[in-house]
Amino acid sequence: MLYRRVLVGLGQAGISVIAALIAYACTLWLGLQNGFWASITAIAITQGGFHATADLGRRQCIGASIGGIVGLCFAIGFGPTLWVYAIAVLVSISACAAINRSDAGQLAGITTTVILLVPHTDSPVDIALSRVSEVALGALSGACVVLLVQRLNCRSR
Repeated sequence: MLYRRVLVGLGQAGISVIAALIAYACTLWLGLQNGFWASITAIAITQGGFHATADLGRRQCIGASIGGIVGLCFAIGFGPTLWVYAIAVLVSISACAAINRSDAGQLAGITTTVILLVPHTDSPVDIALSRVSEVALGALSGACVVLLVQRLNCRSR
């Protein structure tokens, strides 16, 4: 029983690591500065099956996009103050609920936080585009690796 669980865990870990490395390599190739977000996303969404992985990836992309748009608008319109940040997170999470994607609210709030609270030397536009791109790359990498592994497993049976 323990042996089987360890093997399953190692397989899942291997898939996650491969997806994270591919996502990170893509960010380096594209010249994005914070490739760790792509790796984190790939690890966060990688599940045993493609549909679960794709659903989590979609949720991550929706949340990052909404958080990126809201964070960018608030950063440009009002500047990165603590009160602006608090209101922007409130708007990000509420916007997800308004479009019936409450499950994306968490990442929307996180993306808004990255844009408004993390010190940057780049413009808010560059930060928002980079963050959304990194999450999308992580989601795409995770989904592709899981799909490939799933198809290989089906063929070997």
